[in-house]
Amino acid sequence: MNAIITEGADDIHFLEALANLLNSHLACACSLQCTPMKSLNEKKLVADLIGKIGEIRRGKIRRIGIVIDQDIHSQQERLDFLNEAIKKAYQQDGVLKTVNQLFEVKIDSDTTQENWKRY
Repeated sequence: MNAIITEGADDIHFLEALANLLNSHLACACSLQCTPMKSLNEKKLVADLIGKIGEIRRGKIRRIGIVIDQDIHSQQERLDFLNEAIKKAYQQDGVLKTVNQLFEVKIDSDTTQENWKRY
């Protein structure tokens, strides 16, 4: 399963419709678990990312996508925002260099839910 964290509930409806369309046209099974943040908030995003660790370990989630609006901010400001959240959640620096980018997050055996609760 793929997990999508979105800025708002409206984004979820679009992504679910897109997944359904792709599934019907490409004969693939793209299942999504969507989580709306209700508003863009770094603490909430970090908590959502940390909350996915257990599901990743158990093999329930293979990929996480984050969909946020650029609004009045520059692309670089949004990338900085996401990189800061990823750094706090997964202890990895500067993984996003551009939009529409995939990256790998390493979750070691040393990483436990307790270690991440401090954020």
